[in-house]
Amino acid sequence: MSSSPPEGSLSGYTHDFDAGAVADALRRVAARARESGLGLALGTCFVEPQDNRRYNQIRFYTPDGAYLGFHSKTLLCGTPTEPPEGEINHFDVSPLRVFDYMGIPAGGLICNDLWANPEATPMPDVHLSQQLARMGARVVFHAVNGGRDGSAWSDLAWQYHESNLRMRARAGRVWIVTVDNCHPTHLPVPRLRG
Repeated sequence: MSSSPPEGSLSGYTHDFDAGAVADALRRVAARARESGLGLALGTCFVEPQDNRRYNQIRFYTPDGAYLGFHSKTLLCGTPTEPPEGEINHFDVSPLRVFDYMGIPAGGLICNDLWANPEATPMPDVHLSQQLARMGARVVFHAVNGGRDGSAWSDLAWQYHESNLRMRARAGRVWIVTVDNCHPTHLPVPRLRG
């Protein structure tokens, strides 16, 4: 059995998190998952001790508690202005990886990594799901903080996200497991600015 929470579920979806508190919470969650025999694809923002950099990431753990590594959000959100504003100014990016999860090649993507929303992606869409498929991934865990506010525009964005999920899964011949925290729909996604 495994669990895949949405983007920023441990830390909150913010660059302004308490790194010490998140590290402590991570130790507790990882220990509890190991005790329960539960694998994790855990969405969190985290400061990596190896390089002291801040990442929006999915951390992978096997049911026996072995830490496999992390995927960091690659297509960081930002405004279309120059220079862009948003999370692009607050998080670092690491190379794309595939993890051996109990004999299954698995990758991770975070929210915009998959659909490259044209209003929030100040860099080119490099089709990360297809890259993971070419690297051998058979399943992609996709952590999302989609947010919706009930407006016609957010409904259109929802349709864009859903169609991208289906088309990119089909194009890469890969399973995509998405977990989104967008309900209830009246709570909009927080904007990472400044």
